[in-house]
Order: sequence, then C-alpha cells, then structure tokens
Amino acid sequence: SADELIPALKNHRENIEKVYHSHTPMFFEKEEQEGSKRIFNIAMHFTSGIQGVVIRIDDITESEIRYEQLQQAQKLEVVENLIGDK
Repeated sequence: SADELIPALKNHRENIEKVYHSHTPMFFEKEEQEGSKRIFNIAMHFTSGIQGVVIRIDDITESEIRYEQLQQAQKLEVVENLIGDK
C-alpha cells in the first residue's frame, strides 16, 4: 500500500479514501513524520483521467529550519537593539 512505500502517508489512508470518493482535494501543511524530524506539505487530488488520487509530497524540512533560524536571528537583533539603546 502507499503508506508502506511512503511513510509520510502512514496516517492518511482515510484521507486518501475521502478524496477518492468525494473528488474533493485535501491539503496538509507541516506534517511531521513519526520517528523522523522531516516535515512535509501533502496535497491530494482526485483525477478522473486515471480514476485515482494524485498525491504530492513536498519535503519542507530545510526551509522550515532556515525559517526558524531567521526568526531566532531577528529576535536576537531586537534584543541587541534594546540593549544598545540604553
């Protein structure tokens, strides 16, 4: 099954079924994979061409790490500016 091949889908079997039957897309942002520090965005769409669900998985781990580093740097800059103003 898909969740055995792609661990990021482990908890999405019911969601895949919902997309298949309802033909309504579903999106999941910042999904963390169990047992890993990987972070994913997942999009699921029904496609009538193959009568199935197309799943897109984007590994956003590196961009999330850079974003967190940027936030920490900005906080440090604010603190440094406050200290420098005294």
